[in-house]
Amino acid sequence: MTTIQPNFIAVTPDRKNLVGCHNLSSARAYASGRLPNKVDEPTSFSYKCKAFVAPSGQFYVNIFAGSQVIRMDVANAQTARYYVKNGVDCELATSIFMETELPALFQSQLWNDYCSEAFQTTTSR
Repeated sequence: MTTIQPNFIAVTPDRKNLVGCHNLSSARAYASGRLPNKVDEPTSFSYKCKAFVAPSGQFYVNIFAGSQVIRMDVANAQTARYYVKNGVDCELATSIFMETELPALFQSQLWNDYCSEAFQTTTSR
């Protein structure tokens, strides 16, 4: 297998690097600093999920976030497939958690017991 050797050598504008180029216009672009820099897209974390259909016909996905499983209703089967394939974005999963799970946590008996104990310790001082 043969490799194609560059025909031109360009010096970068800061005069620190030599770059091999295959045509004159690329060499001139390197030398003048006109080449675009590749900017990486910021990566976003996504949660894995699994799609389900309720007996009523409602499609939903269960988002697996550590030990938490969060249910998110979706519009149709295609939307559920999209989330299974690509995952659920961190911001979306957080907003679903804040809407559904957090109010249930505050209404739980465990939370009420904790708050009453904290109130008693602060008033008894």
